Amino acid sequence: MLTLVMNSGVDTSFVRGETVWLGGTLASSSGRRISGRTVVVHRVTSKGRTRVDSRTTGRNGSYRFALRARSGATYVASVGTLRSKKLTLKRVTTRSLEQREASLASELGGATSGVESHDGARWRSYRRGMLVERGGVTWLVRARAWREYRDQGGPARSLGAPTRDARCDLLEGGCLQHFTNGAIYTNPKARDTAVSQEGPDNRLAGLVAVARSQVGYREPGYRKSKYNRWMGRTGPNDPWCGYFVSWLSHASGDGRAIVRATTFPAQIRAEKARKRITSKPAIGRLAYIDLFNDGRTKHIGIVSKFDDKHVWIVEGNVDAKGKSSLPRGVHVVKRSRERVNYYATPRF
Repeated sequence: MLTLVMNSGVDTSFVRGETVWLGGTLASSSGRRISGRTVVVHRVTSKGRTRVDSRTTGRNGSYRFALRARSGATYVASVGTLRSKKLTLKRVTTRSLEQREASLASELGGATSGVESHDGARWRSYRRGMLVERGGVTWLVRARAWREYRDQGGPARSLGAPTRDARCDLLEGGCLQHFTNGAIYTNPKARDTAVSQEGPDNRLAGLVAVARSQVGYREPGYRKSKYNRWMGRTGPNDPWCGYFVSWLSHASGDGRAIVRATTFPAQIRAEKARKRITSKPAIGRLAYIDLFNDGRTKHIGIVSKFDDKHVWIVEGNVDAKGKSSLPRGVHVVKRSRERVNYYATPRF
């Protein structure tokens, strides 16, 4: 017998943007759990089946994987010719904290607090995460993002309530979660396990959180950075400041946000064609920099902070002082606002 359920198996409803877990067990007709078998899950439509994911059953015959839910759909699991019953997920518009708590019991563990509230939000902590309800929907904060969120003060402090579940299908195994006033990014390959960034636009704050996770990276050889390799351009005439900001866009899950181009002049032309140029800094805007103080635009980074006189920019292909000594890496550089020729707002 092969089973397929959503989350803890108590319901099949979700709000767009939730993470759901599909899984079940494989057992013989006598009830003995079967391990080491590959279970394939397909999405079923009138046109046929589309493979979604596969997992190998564990020692207790169970399998499980996460899915970012978008629209209602029907799924079926199979092992060889054996199939589960079809499971149809239904998209709804509201989910209370209590409804999602029941649905996610196996993921959350036991509650470690009562229900708290502040400024229209309700939340509760559990052994493995937190649920936050606001505006009739409830979002899950878990893993490293949950620990960072908790350290930042949770829903009652500056980041505010989450606006969706984390997206965790990103480059390098990264996860990005947006909040009312910012974002938290985690990446197992980055120097910091979790980076939070406040900002008035949480999509732009998300880009900066990704950028800040890279601070401290050093290129292993001249023009041989991971951003060069990602772009497929590792020649001596391939500076990577522009590749770095393009990588941020893809690492955040929205490759359209920042122009991707193989040369810096082409990136400038494409950016100007978008007609999103401005003279004012903002968190998450791209800064086009007069690197050599000669009036020419020769460098780019992303704004993480600014005041009346200075702007703090996360930049790639620079040394710690924002210059060009080797080896170069990713650094936060404090520059005079006069050294930025213009800014560009990423497009979502």
